[in-house]
Amino acid sequence: MKKQIEDLGSIEITDNDYGPCTVAVRLVDGNVWMTQSQIARLFGVYEATVQNNLRAACRVSIRRNAPFTL
Repeated sequence: MKKQIEDLGSIEITDNDYGPCTVAVRLVDGNVWMTQSQIARLFGVYEATVQNNLRAACRVSIRRNAPFTL
């Protein structure tokens, strides 16, 4: 059974010029799945930056023989 993209949760950040921003998170089974492109847009960085940081985090978890979760 394939999961549809709507079933993966979401993060929505709304910037407000007159006060603090709001953050809405919708979890599915306690998780939010995002593509590298979505993560880059969320943090205002290039996709390559996200990819490099994910790769580095994965390497550390392999060296420590620990599961890789973010």
